[in-house]
Amino acid sequence: MAGSPSYRTKTELVYETLRERIVTLQLPPGSRVKIDELARSLGVSSIPVREAVARLAAERFVTVTPHTGQNIAPINRDMIQDVFAVMNGIERAAAAQVLANLTPSDIEEVNAMRSRIEAIDPQQHVEEWCAANVDFHLRIVKVARLGLAEDFLRLAFSHWQRIRLFYQRDLGVSQRARLEVEHRKITTALKNRDLAALDSVVSDHNQHALKLYLQAAAERQ
Repeated sequence: MAGSPSYRTKTELVYETLRERIVTLQLPPGSRVKIDELARSLGVSSIPVREAVARLAAERFVTVTPHTGQNIAPINRDMIQDVFAVMNGIERAAAAQVLANLTPSDIEEVNAMRSRIEAIDPQQHVEEWCAANVDFHLRIVKVARLGLAEDFLRLAFSHWQRIRLFYQRDLGVSQRARLEVEHRKITTALKNRDLAALDSVVSDHNQHALKLYLQAAAERQ
């Protein structure tokens, strides 16, 4: 019936709950996944928990060691490089198709999203700023109409959220200014349909962020 809520299985509900806990670090990186304990806390049998954990393992939120068990995926230098390789690769690979499909209304909407980011003070509203930033990047890739690429980029941003929260790497004034300049360069390249400029600024944008988080990882060692 139109307007009725979609049905979700117990496995889907457990998956969504556990994924949220992992992304927000309620389930800490490296901690043991205790199936029976999670099942009791969620009020379900162990079966949907095992199925949900298997899906989370496929998305790299959980690591599985044969004959040992399952753990929440660690956050370290390798994870940071992996996540940024995916984000950078997808955004740059999709760029040509983005420009091929881009409409004036797309440009207008992306510009409005950029303006919204600039209107938010990340020192006061960091979660709102980060959500707006993710929406900005996803909206651009959506133009390419590459569903699988968009899904993987969304997944990579979920991993980035874990990384950001783990290192508590807030945006300083200088970093915010640089990001705003880079976002403006991205929207200008879109408006001009300049593939070389778009590829260059997206690469620089991701490399600057990667350097920031690798530095945070080094400081923790």
